[in-house]
Amino acid sequence: MKELQSMLQVDIDEIELAKVTEIERKRVKNFVLGTRKKKYSVLKKVVAAALILVGSTVTVGFTFPTLASQLPFMQNIINHFTDKESIYSNFSENATTIGQMQSSNGISIMIENAVFDGTSLTVTYAIETEEKLGENIFSNDVFNIKGASGAGFSSKIEKIDDATYVGIANVTPIFNEGKTIDTMDVTWAPKSFTTSGTEIKGDWQFHFTVDKLVGNTQFVDQSTHLDGVTFLIQSIDKTDVSTVIHYKQFADENVRKKSAHVSVTLAAVSDNLGHRYEVQGNGGFGAADSSFFEGSSTMKAIDPQATSLTIIPTIYLHSNDGDMQEKKEMAPIVVELQ
Repeated sequence: MKELQSMLQVDIDEIELAKVTEIERKRVKNFVLGTRKKKYSVLKKVVAAALILVGSTVTVGFTFPTLASQLPFMQNIINHFTDKESIYSNFSENATTIGQMQSSNGISIMIENAVFDGTSLTVTYAIETEEKLGENIFSNDVFNIKGASGAGFSSKIEKIDDATYVGIANVTPIFNEGKTIDTMDVTWAPKSFTTSGTEIKGDWQFHFTVDKLVGNTQFVDQSTHLDGVTFLIQSIDKTDVSTVIHYKQFADENVRKKSAHVSVTLAAVSDNLGHRYEVQGNGGFGAADSSFFEGSSTMKAIDPQATSLTIIPTIYLHSNDGDMQEKKEMAPIVVELQ
């Protein structure tokens, strides 16, 4: 308790008075009513500080850990998107706590945790709204990574109740060839959220850094070939959270004459113990004519007792209209793990 009291000391006399949104008042009210009386004397300064936050768009990192601990949906958001087979199964134990919250135009966004595995950034966050927005909401505003020339991006937002949503975003930045980073400098400034054809604009701006997880890289340089398409595994990065497979693909002129777009995915990955791994593509970069592509895919951490991986790539051939012409499974690549 002494440690908690020390952490929550806030000099409210030096904070400028300003108006707050209705959602912030409701959040604080619910927090106080749900807290046992014997804790009130310890937390009253936090409540007071939350009531006099500066401006309509606010950053409240100093109260976030305490408030978040009282809100069930903010405890391990990753659990809403994962199971024991998921690529995020070890996320919570290795994540960096971000703890930032901003409110604008009736919507509060709270970033919980982030992980940078050396290739991709994964961020969990929650959204609270003052009004019902429907089953599905989304934002097209991506997380920007300092120094990146581009990025692969995917996100998912799920509804918890009428006013609460949780989200997960995955970003794989593309840097100039040969460049690596140990710390990811991240900016996220969503301009709006859309639901059922309605766009709600606001001003949310987040900035944080995440250090790369400790891991090791195994260089592989093994390939498989089928009908004019070559798939080469360059390396495998291993951390406590994830396994990232880096690859290149090549398509010769004959196959490109038949199909406008040629792509290869990792349809199946398993180890010698019989475990199958869910794989998520991270995107990449390549030639417009499909002659060359370089990318990566992520799966959960490999079982430490495994000694080999069997990777089966699958070729997809598409027409100019985007219709799939053919799907072909390539010969497996067996990688002896180091």
